[in-house]
Amino acid sequence: MLAPVGVLLGRLFVWRLAACGAAGVEAVIRQLAAELDVTMALSGVTPARVVPRALVTEAAHG
Repeated sequence: MLAPVGVLLGRLFVWRLAACGAAGVEAVIRQLAAELDVTMALSGVTPARVVPRALVTEAAHG
């Protein structure tokens, strides 16, 4: 179920666009990319193209 996650991320971009303009959206993209880099490094997987299938799971939604 990807829709709730997509809405959550979409709202973040729209809010930053309204509050800070294009620079705000760029900042959000940079922050998300940095957080993904850290998460992947902590998982021992860099770059993204070498992520083993075993590490990709579907999130459980309540």
